[in-house]
Amino acid sequence: EGLRVYPSEANYFLCELLGGYNSTKLAGELLEDNILIKDLSGKIRNGRQYIRVAIRTEEENDKLIGTLRIRLKCRCRSTKSLVLIWSICRLRWIRKYLIFP
Repeated sequence: EGLRVYPSEANYFLCELLGGYNSTKLAGELLEDNILIKDLSGKIRNGRQYIRVAIRTEEENDKLIGTLRIRLKCRCRSTKSLVLIWSICRLRWIRKYLIFP
């Protein structure tokens, strides 16, 4: 339950919310924490809930992942998805800011 992350080659991740979570509600809750995500409920109309998250700075990525863990009450599978997001974000951040300035 919680989150399914789809593979991406861009600086955004498409994530499906599982377990009855609502993308519009989650986007509003994260906005209260000064975290912006894209609610895709109006774009993808297949009865499922999707969000799009951007790769940001390491600090912002950590904040997003920590907040998602709390908001979605993540269990093992979705926590692994969040760790995957964090790892890819970190790798891309390192490439962008440290390796290829």
